[in-house]
Amino acid sequence: MTLCGKGHDNWSTWTSTDGTVHKYCKICRRERARKYSERKKNAKGSHTEKEFLEKLRQYERCPSCNRKWEDIPNSKGNARYKITEDHIIPLLKGGTNDIDNIQPLCYQCNFQKGYSVK
Repeated sequence: MTLCGKGHDNWSTWTSTDGTVHKYCKICRRERARKYSERKKNAKGSHTEKEFLEKLRQYERCPSCNRKWEDIPNSKGNARYKITEDHIIPLLKGGTNDIDNIQPLCYQCNFQKGYSVK
């Protein structure tokens, strides 16, 4: 049995765009998601879905991987999304939730970015 750094043994996996399978602790992932939701709730600024959709119309492609939106596969699971809202300056580093700090990213680039940020 392999334990995570916090002593849990509740593992799952995700597959990156290059096919690499990564393990993660589901308990730690839930805790990170809870903390992120709290940071987002307490962050300065806000934006509407309409503002995000207007911003999205300015992008034909993911600004990170440069793939056209239609070339990006849907995510697995129930959500089935392609495009995510990315905070250019992360909330963890003092970024706001204003539309000026938001860009669209494909879910694969955004999730990879989150995976590599410590």
